[in-house]
Amino acid sequence: FMGLVLSATSVSITIQVLKEMHRLNTRAGAIICGAAVADDIICVILLGIASSIYGTSQHESIWLMVLKMFLFFVIVLLIGKFIVPKFLSIFQDLNATESDTAGAMILCFGTAALAVMMGMSDVLGAYFAGLAISETDFEDHLEDKIEPIGYAVFIPVFFVSIGLQISFKGMQNDIIFIILLIITAILGKQIGCGLAAKMFHLSWTESNVVGAGMVSRGEMALVVANVALSSHLIDQNHYTAMILVTVITTLVAPLILKLFILKSNKKVAAKDAVSIDS
Repeated sequence: FMGLVLSATSVSITIQVLKEMHRLNTRAGAIICGAAVADDIICVILLGIASSIYGTSQHESIWLMVLKMFLFFVIVLLIGKFIVPKFLSIFQDLNATESDTAGAMILCFGTAALAVMMGMSDVLGAYFAGLAISETDFEDHLEDKIEPIGYAVFIPVFFVSIGLQISFKGMQNDIIFIILLIITAILGKQIGCGLAAKMFHLSWTESNVVGAGMVSRGEMALVVANVALSSHLIDQNHYTAMILVTVITTLVAPLILKLFILKSNKKVAAKDAVSIDS
């Protein structure tokens, strides 16, 4: 679970920085956005596997869990293609206020409950429900309706629950561990993603921007920490360490990203000056 927290990526703030610095539509910006989406999808799948294997007293084979997850995904995909559009149309035809939104919420909670019944994480079920809805004609309409509900109700409640479970008692005994974890979290993404970008023939400047853009952890890391604590798979101190890593990397990442973008701009300006002189 600590590894999942370190691997998670949040680009909401990164995207704002890229927009501000006019780098969102560059090659590095596209790579950051694409890699972050892939990162979160893999993280959700691994979270489902890890919580299913270690979150119960009956330790199932990892291959059995992968098979169950694959079957669950296929079932949700088929339901999303053939049943969800009709299901949402029925709610929309009721002509009641926000009836289609209520239908989408029922679908989300129902899929999450089905995932739990199959021994998987409710997070995985909700995620797959979102994928199913995204394949329908209701996607844009429901996104506009559900997003305000999320920001007004569910997201604040989630962050409050995260804060309530943090405890700083005894943290002084783990201060060195927390500092090393934060350093590892920053350098791991910066160096690892930067070198990966370089392997695909990006310049060192672009590679550093990609690495900095992947440093921030966010909502996915908080979800992983919360699932691990609620499943009694980590103790309070490790949970607090995970939250601190998430918060600090989220604060530091935009500063590092701006630094590398400014360096990149200076190099471009210097090259332009040399070409003009020549």
